Amino acid sequence: MTTPKELDRPEGSPPQGAVARPQLRGLGRRRAGGLAGAAVALLAPLVAMLAIGCESAGNAQVSSPFVVAIGATEKPTYSDANLSLYESQTPVAFPVRRPTGSELGALPHAVSPYPRSPFLLASDETVEIDYTVTNLDNQSNTVWLLIDPWNEFVRYKPGVTVVSQDESEPNLSGIQLPILLLPHQRIQGNISAQDMSNLALKLDTAMQIMATTFAADATYGAGTLLNHDFNTQNIPGPGDPLLASYTPKVVAGLTGFDLGLQSYSPMNVAIEVTVNVLDASGAGKVVAAGTTTGLLGAPPGVLKMPGAK
Repeated sequence: MTTPKELDRPEGSPPQGAVARPQLRGLGRRRAGGLAGAAVALLAPLVAMLAIGCESAGNAQVSSPFVVAIGATEKPTYSDANLSLYESQTPVAFPVRRPTGSELGALPHAVSPYPRSPFLLASDETVEIDYTVTNLDNQSNTVWLLIDPWNEFVRYKPGVTVVSQDESEPNLSGIQLPILLLPHQRIQGNISAQDMSNLALKLDTAMQIMATTFAADATYGAGTLLNHDFNTQNIPGPGDPLLASYTPKVVAGLTGFDLGLQSYSPMNVAIEVTVNVLDASGAGKVVAAGTTTGLLGAPPGVLKMPGAK
């Protein structure tokens, strides 16, 4: 598996995974006042992780752009003697309404790994993401696009695992897409509805793994299984021999995600995403974009890698 550190070398190449590979559209060098100049002028509010509100109507809720950036003057978000990580994140909540009391009462009995039966099922929605990543520097940069999923119960926080005194490794995000950018290059791509459906199952599988008690001498512990689960090249489900016993019978839908950029060195790179959420529930569980009341919002719990920082 290719790691971000390996990709930081120009000769590094992204792995072939389940996520669609981006389309490269080079913009070339621009003079001051063109794309590069305008983008650099916008960098300060981007670094503050500006999230623009949602405006749309109809059954398919298409968000206005969510923007996040890494700035060259930022301090690392994680640093030890072996590893420095630069990362910016912003939350992206889907317009999913809260269930009514009668809807909660009509749900089936609780099923593992959830504290209660999910209101929003994966089959109730179709989610697709379009993204644009822009390199604001005069040099090539390598970044990771990170998508860390939410459902109505938990949000996933991978963190960093200290393997030994000489080794620290960042754990895998829900979707972790490596992108190599040439100077002032813009890359556009898409994360498909199938990829997002797989991500919902990955998060629920992770909940089942974390609800399991492992013996001290178990062949595979929770941390190993979680990184296997979230490896982009793996498709979860009964066909995976390591994860088959942790596949939930009921799959909760995604209610949002944390959008991030990550690198091993400081740089000026920004990402903009729009999210298309289609209500397939027949019960109006996904409401009009821009709605500010009566929404599920961020989940109450955090699912963390055991022992991660």
